[in-house]
Amino acid sequence: MKINKEKLGEFIANIHNMESVVEVYYDKKKNMINELKCLNYNRYKVYHYALADYSENIHKYNLVIPGV
Repeated sequence: MKINKEKLGEFIANIHNMESVVEVYYDKKKNMINELKCLNYNRYKVYHYALADYSENIHKYNLVIPGV
């Protein structure tokens, strides 16, 4: 599976978990947060969140969203 990172938006941060690495992107046009979760065995999953729904994680990981 090939992921086009340009379509995910502007890169914000990496979050390193025990089982995965999460790349966080901000899509200004849609006002959405996109997570690219890199799993084991070269698997990937993309999750989409409204900015308001992601606010708890923004504070938890001290993320800075540009222009917000």
